[in-house]
Amino acid sequence: MGEREETTWEKTTASASTLRNWRRLGASLDGRLTTRANKTRSTKRSVPVEYLTNRANVDFIKRFVGFVDESGVSLRDALGTLALAILRERRLVDKASVVDVLDKERFAPIPEISAWTPPLDETDLLGAAYLATLLEGERNLKGAYYTPRKIAEKMTVDFDFSGGKVFVDPCCGGGAFLTALKNVAPEQIFGGDFDENAVFIAKINLLLKFPNRSFAPQVVCWDFLDDVAEQTARAAGFPKKFDFIATNPPWGASTTLCKTRETQTAEKKTLALENCAAKDAFERFFAKAFDWAKPGAAVRFLLPESVLNVAAHRDLRLFLTERVRLERITFCDETFSGVATKCVIVSTSAAPSLETLEVKDAQGVRTASTAPFFATKNRVFSFPTAEDEAILRRVRELGRFDLSESVWGLGVVTGNNRELLKRDPETGCEAIFTGKEVEPFRLKTPRFYLRYDRSRLQQVAKEEIYRAPEKLVYRFVSKRLTFAYDVSQSLVLNSANVLIPRISRLSVKTVAALLNSDLFQFFYSQTFAGTKVLKSELLELPFPALDSALNERLERLVDEILNGDGERIDDVNAEIFAFYRLSEAQIRRVREKNVETSPRRRL
Repeated sequence: MGEREETTWEKTTASASTLRNWRRLGASLDGRLTTRANKTRSTKRSVPVEYLTNRANVDFIKRFVGFVDESGVSLRDALGTLALAILRERRLVDKASVVDVLDKERFAPIPEISAWTPPLDETDLLGAAYLATLLEGERNLKGAYYTPRKIAEKMTVDFDFSGGKVFVDPCCGGGAFLTALKNVAPEQIFGGDFDENAVFIAKINLLLKFPNRSFAPQVVCWDFLDDVAEQTARAAGFPKKFDFIATNPPWGASTTLCKTRETQTAEKKTLALENCAAKDAFERFFAKAFDWAKPGAAVRFLLPESVLNVAAHRDLRLFLTERVRLERITFCDETFSGVATKCVIVSTSAAPSLETLEVKDAQGVRTASTAPFFATKNRVFSFPTAEDEAILRRVRELGRFDLSESVWGLGVVTGNNRELLKRDPETGCEAIFTGKEVEPFRLKTPRFYLRYDRSRLQQVAKEEIYRAPEKLVYRFVSKRLTFAYDVSQSLVLNSANVLIPRISRLSVKTVAALLNSDLFQFFYSQTFAGTKVLKSELLELPFPALDSALNERLERLVDEILNGDGERIDDVNAEIFAFYRLSEAQIRRVREKNVETSPRRRL
């Protein structure tokens, strides 16, 4: 059986409850989405294999999910019964403190599950089973992606609980962080989550973590962002402030709206859940965590890597650089089932900020300056070495101009590429270039043609931008700067954009030479590190004042490249390196880093 078959399935035959879920999420009876597919409406489900200690337990989890689907039993009853079975196998089910906890939980035992013998080599079998029952759309909307054990341990390994220090995870899920803590007593551990099932699972996992202790797990059901969360905490005996806070907050969910889904009709549930996905909640989780932190407390969050550079998360980066001490950024290799985004561990403390931080990635551990953060408008987090920063500083020092006076144009949005784009040049059609045809300095042969009727197109730039006698066309979805010089007055599709540069004493060809140069690529990738070439970032590129002789030399070299002599790109780079007076060692560094980003394709 292949890996996908082993970890993911889409229902082709289903119980009545499953069919109701499909209808609620807009799926047809064969399980296909009837509306535009996206993660918030996906009917796919998967076993969270990254969360398992032993992947051989996939079959047991599938058995659990299949039974819940086909029998139509309550999920809460099924989880409760599985918890009893695990406690029974661990010989804890009759322990007085465990009985006290279970007596407060509402579920009816299911005989079939009670007869099972669950595997005991999982750190959170209950949590994995629960996640596997959720549709992908529901997991996405609730932010229900539990933290793998090794990440939770990595984030908490150095916490020292001597002197009665206390820990809280404000959105604990199944308790991954609570159970990963070392050398700690149960009375020092606190947690909460808006999902009642998650709270139940976390309590059971704490009972399993401390089999020789008699205690009641300090985990509550709350919405941490709600105004009444503090009242809930106080009523449960939580301390006012904590020494350690670590969590994996929901990415893309608003817990206030998600919590209300339990009391709404099926139709209203969907609306509320879709609304709650509209805005990320983790920024508010992060800021509020510091209201619960003691002075000097360690606060660590597992966040999507996009927090480092995406403009939408600028406020969080401002908070990290101005309000707290950013101590370490750790890049994680691990991913989550159903989530393509990579993640980072952001380690901070409730203390004044520093001028340096520690960066951990696949290359090792290094100390980086926070100075580059302040060099960009959106406070982008880049981590150049001291050697790289010297090169970046040189480019900034010689910068005199920018692209703020230039003309910009978006590529054509047809609204229906399948119908309107033609593979052959039919009568009345003209060439339209996509991002794939954009190469350094030149446009490749067009692959598509379009009948240019502006009234039929969804979005177009001004006519004079496409028809400009001289313009640059650049690839939009790319980690690299790739600008083609165009005098054909051709159209471009929205995977490419148009720039008509207007910079004092620099011709359009000279601007093309700079933008396509190794040095500007180095500056761009080391400063922004995004996957799209954004106008807002291009506006921050510092252009130098060149004398007329150098401007003319670069123009001649660009002409030769346009005439087919691709080797002249090396001469363009040599002229630019010489202007900035980079050493041989610095030039080698620029080229090494550019190769890491992506080798430049030769013409």
